Amino acid sequence: MEFNNWINEQITLGHLQLNKSSSAKYKYSTMIGFGNKWRQKKRNAKKVNIPFDLTQDEYLQLAFNADITEPKQIGRGSNAYQLGRIGDTGGYVMGNCRFITQKQNKAEMGDRHILKRKGKDHPTYGRKGKDSHMYGTLPWEHGMTKKKPLNLLAWKHLPEIYQLWKDNNEPGYGKFRKIAVQHNYPDVYYENMIKYFDGSHDHKGGIDYLLEEHAKWKAS
Repeated sequence: MEFNNWINEQITLGHLQLNKSSSAKYKYSTMIGFGNKWRQKKRNAKKVNIPFDLTQDEYLQLAFNADITEPKQIGRGSNAYQLGRIGDTGGYVMGNCRFITQKQNKAEMGDRHILKRKGKDHPTYGRKGKDSHMYGTLPWEHGMTKKKPLNLLAWKHLPEIYQLWKDNNEPGYGKFRKIAVQHNYPDVYYENMIKYFDGSHDHKGGIDYLLEEHAKWKAS
């Protein structure tokens, strides 16, 4: 079967729906069938900062190449198909991804799949210092920080807050919280930040490293 014939068949079966409006953003509806699968994959890739540059037609071409005949074949089941990147690196672009089974995708991830495991599922969970699974993670990139806007805002002012802490004779976090608020910085719990300041938090490179990485983050 040719690709165009496959497309027509998917439309007939209700697995694909053309957008008839000239003002529609996409060629196919993203609410049903393959269009919805494309939208979900695009959204999920964005969440983890992986480039997703496949058009709807390119996504459909990859499904056709894998002999996929209906959207429900794409999913998380062990025998389902998933859009996997070659070597589990790079973006979702033509030439760097294709539909493979969930088992194949998991096997291809190999050690990278293990490293992506989080919390108690991570092989180094509970270890401290350099052996910790969080060692080297920048505090503003931590998942919990991103979930708390005020904490993230405080980290955005890291250099200024660090200098304020130094100028006030390096107070404890309780006293410093009041000082920070008086200087119009977020009213948050500063204990973790101060542990980075005084070196009690075992982090790669210490405060100097954090300040260097912070400058790169602000400039990006």
